[in-house]
Amino acid sequence: MYLPITDGPSAGDSVIDFIESFLTLGGSHLGEPFILSDWQKEVIHDIYRLRDDGRRRHRSYLLGLPRKNG
Repeated sequence: MYLPITDGPSAGDSVIDFIESFLTLGGSHLGEPFILSDWQKEVIHDIYRLRDDGRRRHRSYLLGLPRKNG
């Protein structure tokens, strides 16, 4: 039985918070927090969106991006 999640942060928000808790390990941003762009957050929210019955909307997700874009 699946119960819909209506209160509190969405699963996408939890994933974004987890990703942004890391620090960068190299380059000119060494040691700074890893901050996602708005479009990256939108993709994560779409991946973790739930149906009305509480099940995940997508079982798999394919995202194609050109190199150096993300």
